[in-house]
Amino acid sequence: MGRAFSTAFVAAAVLLAACAPGTATASPSPRLSALASTTPAPTPSPTPSQPGLSTCPAPQPESALPVLARITGAPDDLAPTGDGGLWVSDETNGRITRLDARGAVTLRLVDPRGPEGIVPQPDGTLIVAEQLPDRVVLIRPPSASPIAVLVQLQPVGGRAGIDSVEADRAGGRLLIPDSPRGALRTAPLGGGGLTTLATGLGRPVDAVIGPDGAVYVTAENAPGLTRVPSSGGPPVAVGSLANLDDLLALGGLLYATDMADGTVRAVDPSSGEDRILVTGIAQPQGLARLDDGRLAVSDATRGLVLAFMPC
Repeated sequence: MGRAFSTAFVAAAVLLAACAPGTATASPSPRLSALASTTPAPTPSPTPSQPGLSTCPAPQPESALPVLARITGAPDDLAPTGDGGLWVSDETNGRITRLDARGAVTLRLVDPRGPEGIVPQPDGTLIVAEQLPDRVVLIRPPSASPIAVLVQLQPVGGRAGIDSVEADRAGGRLLIPDSPRGALRTAPLGGGGLTTLATGLGRPVDAVIGPDGAVYVTAENAPGLTRVPSSGGPPVAVGSLANLDDLLALGGLLYATDMADGTVRAVDPSSGEDRILVTGIAQPQGLARLDDGRLAVSDATRGLVLAFMPC
């Protein structure tokens, strides 16, 4: 955008001069940044280039990726610890595991209430989505007992509860996919009343703030990715993917785990186009950014946490 603006600006200046004379962006493994008549117009600062799909690496099979950790159980959502490690939830077995930067287990919390999404807080507490009671709680490790219930949703018989929770820190709010009710809701970061941003999403399972400030939502159905205005409104399908799970926004792109074909995909939110980055994942679940710039993905079936390069 910077170069296009500069070219148009100079062309306009030349035209004005011609017409008006006188004017002129588990197993230890590899480590998990006013136009004036006599004064020439200043040159605009270059716009930092943003990575696009054209910069994506070639697809890699899961078997070729470095293994960050092997975890007994079914690793699900991932969240950075802030010191190079990862928090890993396991809804199936009721556990939350802390990995250090080498992939070794340093803490394991027992949470029989079905932990899913994790949001680490600056004070060391964790915001956790618990699927069985369909709620969002605050815990303080090494205890998994809730010290506060931030949001209580209404369970729906025969449908699994909440699948994730994310933080919109700039907006001071939590993004809450109300999975069994097919809605996207928000609440203050410290807990409180719910605001509904969108309905009719099928089974939404994750939500993040995209590069344009809108909320992007993944769902275990078609459409698998939708865009919702930040203040709420009708969801609009993005691309043609279906049955997506975890979602991550980074550098102008979105990254999603695709349960339909066992892949990780990069998606351009402005066009809906996507590129496959990883193939052959038995059950792709969580995504997280590592301190070294790579991304981590979990395979719940094989009990693996692996690293790969983003675009």
